[in-house]
Amino acid sequence: MENVKECVLPPQYTTVDERRDHVEVCPGGGVIVQQLANRIAEDGGAALIADYGHDGTKTDTFRGFKGHRLHPVLEAPGSADLTADVDFSYLRKMAARMGVACLGPLPQRDFLRNMGVDTRMQVLLSACQDDPPARAQLLHSYELLTGAAHMGLRFHFLCLLVQSRLAPPPATPRPPQGLKMEDKRPAPLPVAGFSELSFS
Repeated sequence: MENVKECVLPPQYTTVDERRDHVEVCPGGGVIVQQLANRIAEDGGAALIADYGHDGTKTDTFRGFKGHRLHPVLEAPGSADLTADVDFSYLRKMAARMGVACLGPLPQRDFLRNMGVDTRMQVLLSACQDDPPARAQLLHSYELLTGAAHMGLRFHFLCLLVQSRLAPPPATPRPPQGLKMEDKRPAPLPVAGFSELSFS
């Protein structure tokens, strides 16, 4: 074992403070994110990236699925879907090199709540008070989307946008307030799931 050399992760895949002894990244995904970020930096706009993933905290997420159940990746090749979680810290690093702002990743539960899923859920539930099967389906779907044991903490959102769209932090946080239909001002933060956005 004396001849074994220490393996150093290439700097383009890691950060200075990386604590994992190995990482899973998709270099092709990094190229695509850099192309998106370059387009945003040059032409404006934004990108919203959503997938199962983490913020640089996991290793060994490669797995197979068949019939919505975990399946050994080497058993019956070609019969199962193979996947690995997205390392959003890697994508954020690739995008930041192009000079765009990166927001997130934000767990799906938080993103959907910022987008108003709880208010929408209350409206839908009140509309089907006399339909128990419909209410049960709504509650089940809500749990799948926002529950910690389901997609709520497993699915994440990352936003790329031009730096000028970031709002300066408020001097004093203002209490949430609703908008009147005739009000032309931008909606109070958070807007579009991320609290750092601005309409300026």
